[in-house]
Amino acid sequence: MRKKRKILLEAEIKEIKETYIAYHPDFDIKALSKKYDVCRSTVASLIRPINSEIRRKFGKLTFCGVRHHKSKLTPENVIQIRDLFKAGFSPEDLAEKFHISYSNINFIINRTTWKYV
Repeated sequence: MRKKRKILLEAEIKEIKETYIAYHPDFDIKALSKKYDVCRSTVASLIRPINSEIRRKFGKLTFCGVRHHKSKLTPENVIQIRDLFKAGFSPEDLAEKFHISYSNINFIINRTTWKYV
């Protein structure tokens, strides 16, 4: 179900941009959209110019982990997945528990994705 469109105030837009620039670990796109009760694409469109500026200064910019707007996991989930796997849970069970694909579980376990966690 889609959220109703909400008009953000200038102060809210400024706060979203400043929070994102500061790279506050508790506020990724998902958290910012929840905090201001707007959809993720609204927040993504606000930060797109910021990302372009960062790209111009520092080269290629890729979004991974919680910074990606379609992320379903948090770093805590990733740690929990790895711990449960070490404890003997199968990747199939973990995929069902965390509502992600079996291949994504294997990528996490083998550190192909979420390397920094």
